[in-house]
Amino acid sequence: MKYEWLLFDLDNTLLNFNVSEHYALAQALQTVDVIFNESHLKIYEKINRQCWEDFETGELPQAEINNLRFSRFLTALNLPNEDATQLGDYYLEQLSEKAVFMEGGQALLEEQHEKYQLGIITNGLKQVQRPKLIKSGLVDYFEIIVVSDEIGISKPQPAIFEHAFEKMNFPAKEKVLMIGDSLHSDIQGGINYGVDTCWYNFKDNENNSPIKPTYEINHLAALKTLGII
Repeated sequence: MKYEWLLFDLDNTLLNFNVSEHYALAQALQTVDVIFNESHLKIYEKINRQCWEDFETGELPQAEINNLRFSRFLTALNLPNEDATQLGDYYLEQLSEKAVFMEGGQALLEEQHEKYQLGIITNGLKQVQRPKLIKSGLVDYFEIIVVSDEIGISKPQPAIFEHAFEKMNFPAKEKVLMIGDSLHSDIQGGINYGVDTCWYNFKDNENNSPIKPTYEINHLAALKTLGII
């Protein structure tokens, strides 16, 4: 086998974050007497994406993401934003309740966890990621799990991969493959650290960026069918 370690992103790679987000946002809006619709989701996703991009580039501390995104979200809905902290905390609580596998995710892990050593590197908040990892049973498959919020370092910074490699007893980099849905955090992060990468492009987006993964798939089963693993 070419690889000995498979490192996975969590959200929208192994677990369907979009399902969890949809559910949690609808539940949170109920607390401020707003009936959820898809336009709310589009507004929130744009604000949330910008906050996480600012975090990944070092412009925004992770601890400030939740309050800021809900403050901006409430303002965009023409609602008073003094409840942003409370609303954000409730959203996170609900987000941690939903843990739904991406198509083929559980089958892949069932098949491969005895053949490879597996790890997770996720940019996320510990109060969300850890409960989801437990509820989904993912903790049973992985030798190492690194959550950015717990160590204060995020992808694509090489330091988060260095932290993971320390926990992995520093295998040869050519024996490690990073798999994730984000070109910026997962693929650029792996490239920055010098490991092969696989872009899980489940939305079939066109890659117009200078970031070039080693492999590209649109379904997790393709890791095996294409002979990547």
